[in-house]
Amino acid sequence: MKKATSLKIVNAALLLVFIIQAITGLLLSFSVGPFSELSALHRYSGFTFILLAVAHLALNRQWVITSFLKSRPKLPPPSLKKPG
Repeated sequence: MKKATSLKIVNAALLLVFIIQAITGLLLSFSVGPFSELSALHRYSGFTFILLAVAHLALNRQWVITSFLKSRPKLPPPSLKKPG
């Protein structure tokens, strides 16, 4: 499977699981619905979210390395002279 296809699947799954997390979290905080079922769904979707986030970072590892782990050249300090 191509990386782009994998990212589309992982990103869509992340969105779905995030929505489930948000809805079940709100329902649990307002004590709406069956507590044990909502709690279990919230817990397992949380574990799934973590796994999908790790997969998302793994698929984007080159971007992460380029953006955060490579040293950037230092820019010279700005000139304090007035233009013109």
